[in-house]
Amino acid sequence: MSRRGRVMIVDDDPAILVALTRVLGLQHDVTAASSPAEAVAHIQRGERFDAIILDVVMPGMTGIELYELWVRELPTVADAVIFLTAGGFTAESERFLRSMGERCLQKPVDIASLRRFIDARVAAAKS
Repeated sequence: MSRRGRVMIVDDDPAILVALTRVLGLQHDVTAASSPAEAVAHIQRGERFDAIILDVVMPGMTGIELYELWVRELPTVADAVIFLTAGGFTAESERFLRSMGERCLQKPVDIASLRRFIDARVAAAKS
């Protein structure tokens, strides 16, 4: 990879935030957000990310709801999203996540798959 990407991780689980920040921080500049509201604040401040890793199930607003907000208001932000899920959601959510294909990874996450997604997003942003 030729350049460091900018990655935001949005997850309400502090252990996941710490672990992914450590692993991905070796190659990329990582911003950790512990809630959807915090993620929105980063975007509203004008911060831009090559990849945004969203937990699906979070209190207050789900990762899917946050994604749908960005699709409506900031499609380029939505394009950077990959979902992390441990399951346990509605049939509608399950259909949505299946439609995301490789943009949806199961917890515990396969780090190699996550890195491939991020590397592809960084390369696309560079071109």
